[in-house]
Amino acid sequence: MPALDYPNDMDDKLTTIRQETLQDVLGTLQTPPSAVRRSTDVPAITEDPATTPIIQPASSNTAEDSDDNGTTFERTVVGVQRELAKEVRVRMQNMAASLEGMRMCMMTFAEQSAAMQVQQSLLQGLQQCVRDFTTAVRELPQHLAC
Repeated sequence: MPALDYPNDMDDKLTTIRQETLQDVLGTLQTPPSAVRRSTDVPAITEDPATTPIIQPASSNTAEDSDDNGTTFERTVVGVQRELAKEVRVRMQNMAASLEGMRMCMMTFAEQSAAMQVQQSLLQGLQQCVRDFTTAVRELPQHLAC
């Protein structure tokens, strides 16, 4: 029955969606830190020191802020990437659960459809038996008269 192929089709679609999403996420997360533009890459703007306000770093640890290698920035990017990966994982799990629920509903529907077809054929067979019995009962007096 074609209705029973739906769960397999849904599994294939779910697998494809998972693979595409995972590839997108991994591609985003594997972007090397060197590909991310750092604030030190921005050309300097010449301003008048007398009118330019001095901005203090928000962090109390100035050793981290003054790191020339950009490791603080890279740690921040890695932290953000991890949080995004967690969020993506949770959303993928929720989507997988939703798709699994839909697959189960479709399987139930397919099973019910098959059961209804069996019931329909049984009902038709029963109706034919009743017709045959009715015909036999009508013809019984003729056979008894012989």
